[in-house]
Amino acid sequence: MAKHVLAFDLDKCKGHGECVAICGSGVLEKDERGFPRKAANHEAGCIACGQCVAICAEKAVSFADLPAEPDFAGEMISEQQLRELYQRRRSVRNWEERQVDQATLERLLDAVRWSPTGLNRQGVKWLVINSKAEVRKLAELMIAHFRRAGSGFPTVAAWDKGIDRIMRDAPALLIAYGAEGPISPMVDCQIALTHVDIAAGVFGLGTCWAGYFMMVAEASEAVRNAIGLPVGHKMFGALMMGYPKYRERRAPGREPLAVTWR
Repeated sequence: MAKHVLAFDLDKCKGHGECVAICGSGVLEKDERGFPRKAANHEAGCIACGQCVAICAEKAVSFADLPAEPDFAGEMISEQQLRELYQRRRSVRNWEERQVDQATLERLLDAVRWSPTGLNRQGVKWLVINSKAEVRKLAELMIAHFRRAGSGFPTVAAWDKGIDRIMRDAPALLIAYGAEGPISPMVDCQIALTHVDIAAGVFGLGTCWAGYFMMVAEASEAVRNAIGLPVGHKMFGALMMGYPKYRERRAPGREPLAVTWR
């Protein structure tokens, strides 16, 4: 995670102290006039989460080395809109015969930059294989792995009949990866992928978790070499992706909520 430069514009500041109160790392304090300043432990403790930037009504707090974001356009989406967003999320396995638009996917991934990461490390990286032919080559490597292992997986029998139950003939594969280390890269990547999975429909896209791919990638050097991540990095999850061929008209039933209150 890069260290970003926190700046205070005291001409704008009203001394409300909200930025100091909201700082989860305790690296801001009030000066003798009641204005915010960096505490002695700031350089070591600040995780550049931006809570202080987000809360300041006067825009007196900013990151000097990052572009400012505009104010929110309006109120939060409604509870009904949120509920329908989750209900519309489906595992898509049938795709239109067209390539995923790069600009559309980039907008989706750009929005997901705000998904949470441990200690605000922001270490999630993306690899997009935006080619049905290249995704097909990965599926072939995976089938070869199953054959060498002597696996009786029904996916192999289906493949021999011309049915791809490995990668589902997906037009694209989205891989989340990060530098191997002690600060939750796997959790960070899977949280980000979950946000992509939920939000994809807003951009007209559909997704399906690539469980077979991740399982084989753990065991197959050929698959890992085909992906070709930088040294010291590891895949932590993947989604098949494309434009859904069919449109669902209603949400399927689900088990009732299971919650214990204490």
